[in-house]
Formats: sequence, C-alpha cells, structure tokens
Amino acid sequence: MELSSFTERFGRPRDFAGYGENPPTSHWPESGARVAVSLVINIEDGAERSLSRGDAADDVNAHWITDLAHERGNPSLESGFDYGARAGFWRVLRITDAARVPVTAFACGRALDLNPHIARALSARMIEIVDHGLLWEPHGSLSLPELTARMDASARIIAASTAGLPTSWYSKDGHSAASLGVMNDRGFAHDSNCFSEDMPYVPDGPHGLVTIPYAADTNDSMLVSAIATGSQFSWQLLAALESLLEDDRPGAKVLSIGLHPRWIGRPAYAGALQRFIARALDIPDVVFAERRQIAAWWRSMHAQK
Repeated sequence: MELSSFTERFGRPRDFAGYGENPPTSHWPESGARVAVSLVINIEDGAERSLSRGDAADDVNAHWITDLAHERGNPSLESGFDYGARAGFWRVLRITDAARVPVTAFACGRALDLNPHIARALSARMIEIVDHGLLWEPHGSLSLPELTARMDASARIIAASTAGLPTSWYSKDGHSAASLGVMNDRGFAHDSNCFSEDMPYVPDGPHGLVTIPYAADTNDSMLVSAIATGSQFSWQLLAALESLLEDDRPGAKVLSIGLHPRWIGRPAYAGALQRFIARALDIPDVVFAERRQIAAWWRSMHAQK
C-alpha cells in the first residue's frame, strides 16, 4: 500500500504533528480559564434503526439489553432506547438546569420528530443543536446525493421543531468522502468529527471550520463497555479535568463529555454527572461553554495567527 493511503483521507492530509511543542498559549477569553468543559447531550432515542420500522437492521450494543432473533422488532431492545426519551433526558436536563451550565445537543432529526416535548425543551432554553443525522446510523458509505438528502431532511425537522438551524453536523462514524465539502458549503460554525487533540484547531486554513475534537474516554458509553458504577465515571471525568488543568503543555483546552440519556440518565449514574459539575464549578480555571461559543472564542483568539 502506498504511503499516501496512510497520510491522506478524502483530500485532507492527516496531520501527525499538530501544535507540537509550541501550542498557542492563550487562555479562554472573558473567564481566563484554562479548560472549557463542553457537555454534549446526544438525542438519539427513537432515531435508532429498527426492523419494526422497516429498517434493514436493529441497532444493538447500544445499551444493556441484548438482541434476540425476531422478524418484527424487539420491544425489550427498543424500550432501552425509550428510557432515554421518556425519563433519562429530563433527569439530565434537571441537573444542568439546576447547575445553570450550558450544553450542546447532538440531535437526530427522527428523535426530535417523534418527541416534540424534547424539541420544545431545547428551543425554550435556546440550546445549541448540532445535526446528528436523520437517523442514528453510519454515513460513511452514503453518496453525496444520499448524504445531502438526509442532512436536508434532518435540518428541516430541527428548524420546524425548534425554530433554529443546526450549527454543525456530527456523524456516528465520522467524515466520509462527501461530508467535508457539504459542511463547508453549509457554513457550519465548527466540526467535532474527530478525536485528535485536546485543543481546537483549523485544519483547512483560516476560513475553514474550527475543529473541536470530541472524546471517547469521557463519554458515558464507558458505562456499558468499561466502567461499572457512577462513582467510577465521576472519578474518570474529574481525573481528565485535573490532568488538563495540571498539564505543563500551555494553551486553552477543551474537555468534551458525551452524554446519552439512556445511559447517564439512569438513577445509578445521573449522580456522576451531578457530582462532576458541582466540583468543576468550584474551580476558577474551568468554564462551561457551548461548542459554538468555543469555536467563536478560538477564532477570535487566533484569527491573525
């Protein structure tokens, strides 16, 4: 295989060097904080693929309920997703409301269409919404017309149900050959389809999208795959925050925390989020921010650099 196969993907070179030994030294503006915490609530429940709705497959391994052979849907499997929409989302929202911290929603169009109560709650709080796809599905194999059609459909639902437009787009399986150009053409504010840094960066030049890397080790999916208790998860989040604060590497950093109501909204786990937020709010060098706010800050700090 040629070296170019490893060093370039979809016309964008892979950047192994990044900021290297000399990252930008700025702190976050207004607050002067070293770390911006981005809480991301994933609104997926109801948008998962299901044989009972005519999809080609069931989404499995997305919670603790195992799949069983069937022809017309698995009610038990589906009910695990239903919990996120019926109870988990509202528990997470009560926690963030009480703490008065901003959040960003990665929302699937079908999930908002099926649950207008959630759409109205997001709209009433003016929560930033990132388009997470019409369905909670992989996008990597879609052609440009197929991807554009799905993004159009999801954006229409978001606009109709929340009276706002998505600020970006986030795929279940990251970028594809079609997605980078579409995101730039739509004038999105930022991009989160990577896991490559602790800081934002602008890979396509000063007028490109600000990339705000997402994170897997501070995502509540670990409650299914690796971490057993809420206490362990709260320590995981605090360990990440403390490491970023104490890191000798200079620069304004981002701690992305992925939240899925069907997981973090369970009674045994919700306290982990509550404890982390309370501790982080007591630290002067920490600020909570929406992703669109982080992107605007980063561009304002580094527009001329």
